[in-house]
Amino acid sequence: MLEMFEDKSTLGISIGVLVVLITFVILWLLRSKKSTRKNILLIGASNSGKTRLFCELVYQKDALTQISIVPNRGDAVIKDGGKTKTVSLVDIPGQDKVRRKYFSLYKRSAKAIAFVIDSLSFQKECKDVAQFMYEVLTDETLSKTKLNFLIVCHKQDIDLSKGQSFIKANLEKEIELLRKISTSALTSTSGSSGEAKSNLLVKSNDSNKQFEFSHLKYTNVEFCETSCQNFDPLRNWLLSN
Repeated sequence: MLEMFEDKSTLGISIGVLVVLITFVILWLLRSKKSTRKNILLIGASNSGKTRLFCELVYQKDALTQISIVPNRGDAVIKDGGKTKTVSLVDIPGQDKVRRKYFSLYKRSAKAIAFVIDSLSFQKECKDVAQFMYEVLTDETLSKTKLNFLIVCHKQDIDLSKGQSFIKANLEKEIELLRKISTSALTSTSGSSGEAKSNLLVKSNDSNKQFEFSHLKYTNVEFCETSCQNFDPLRNWLLSN
């Protein structure tokens, strides 16, 4: 009888130790995963103003820049009253030939993304901008990480630049078209509708509705308007991320 009691006691202790070890491993893995996501990526098409914003934030100076072909990395010290935060920024080149390469390289380190748009040339570049944004939003590595995503409508100080309401509405139309094309292509190749990659975008109850950024399943999207003279909305967003 005593031996049975001792066996049960030993078993209970062993189970308790095992539970503690498993909990420790899970917490370590979660912390390790979180620590690898330390960068905020600045992405977008060429000439959108990403690198100039990067220089303003990291070096506190307005620099005339050229089209980048390699990423720029640096720490931005953001101050707001008595609050100070150091943010690791990566400026991803916007050229079509290299942006996908470097985005793939840095996406696993991203804890948030700022997508910079040239508001002056947006109407002409809308399809290209929407295509790149769609690729980012449906990326399988990022789709379930619950990233904060800021769409920066830049160059607002220039006459004829488009405001964020116009940009938002047109991006939603273009992304909806890309969703339909993706779903149609999947249906024609597989013979059934299945779950298109585009459905990573939206909540299941919104999948049959016209696309809106508010329908996104995992990504929290915000918009702001900036210029090189006033990029406080971007600075404030960085402070909160």
